[in-house]
This record gives sequence, structure tokens and C-alpha cells, in this order.
Amino acid sequence: MLTGTAVGTEYAHTVAWKVKDTSGGLFANKLNHYVDLLRWFMGKPMTSVSCTRAPRIVPYYELSDNCFSTYNFEGGAIAHILFNQTSTAHPYSFSDEDCYRAGHRLEYHVIGTRGAAFVDIWHRNLRVIHCYDGDRYYPRVARWEDYSDLPTWKLYHNVNDETADIVNRVIAGQEPYITPEDAYQSTLACLAADLSMERNGLPVTLGEVERLG
Repeated sequence: MLTGTAVGTEYAHTVAWKVKDTSGGLFANKLNHYVDLLRWFMGKPMTSVSCTRAPRIVPYYELSDNCFSTYNFEGGAIAHILFNQTSTAHPYSFSDEDCYRAGHRLEYHVIGTRGAAFVDIWHRNLRVIHCYDGDRYYPRVARWEDYSDLPTWKLYHNVNDETADIVNRVIAGQEPYITPEDAYQSTLACLAADLSMERNGLPVTLGEVERLG
């Protein structure tokens, strides 16, 4: 199982993804990066998505401001994304700790049969848990990695390096790092989540979205 939590507060109502007429949907415009991560971590085809939402709180949003989505994969693995923009306050500054104290969270939890990994973006660390000592269930911290020497944006919104990678690949005549098929599958998953919200949380398969065009 994999879970992700993306919590934050944004107040500019002119941002295109918040307005239905200019948005491709909450997931396609706002949460597509996290959908990418789920698919890459799993390494297997996604089969269906279900997504539920609570009543909208932020008055200038035209899309959901809090929802919970579940993704099913071939082989039985599942993943979750929790998106919530209604439990945070505006920080006094944009320092990592001020944002964290104001309720902003960005965490990834990867849970397997023999261990787990937890990434805390705001505190810039990774914790790895090993659950077994031989055949005995004995969970313990096996590794702790500190990334405090990196700026926070480099860990979750690194547009600078992404742009540089694209330019360098074009200059060198190399293939894109992300294939069109990979992007297509993530797009189907985003559209499936939005459609599931419209259906009050009923599961939607990626095949159905593809047939709907």
C-alpha cells in the first residue's frame, strides 16, 4: 500500500486550475505529479480509481478542496492520495518550519510486506523501516537520511532541473525521460478520479475512461 498526503493553502482565486472553465480537472491540473509517483512506485498497470470528496469549503474554488482517492493495480496493490486544503493556515513567512506549524504537510508513505519508507518533504528526511529480523516480526528504523542541505522546492517542485533536463536531451538528440504512453496512462488515471468524484465515489476503470474518449 502507498499513501500520500498533500496539504496546503493557496488563496489566489485567479489560478486556472481552480476555475472549471479553464481547468482540466483537479487531478489533471493539481495532483497529476502524485499520480505519476504512485504509478512509478508500483511499476504495474493501474486498473481502477475511486475518489470521494467532502463539501467544498474554500469559497472561491470551483473544484473540490478536499478529497480522498484510492488506486488499484494489477497484482492487488493499492495506493491512496489525500488532498486537503481546508485544514491549513497562511504561514507568517514561507520558511519550512512556519509552513509546517501552519498545518502544511507533504508526505509519502510506501508500505510493503517486509518494510516501509516514509518521506517528509517539509522536514527533508527519509525514514526506512525493516519489519523482520529473520522470520521474527521486529520493526525497527533501518535507515535515516537527512536532506536538510537541499532547498524544499528541489524535493517537490523542481521545475529548474526538469527544464534543464528537457533542454539537454533536445540538444543531445536523446529520447524524453517520460514517454508519451506513460503520460497518457497518468492522464487516464486523473480523469478517472475526477469522474469517480462526480459519481459519488464509485470506482472507475481506466478502460472506461479510454472508451469515453
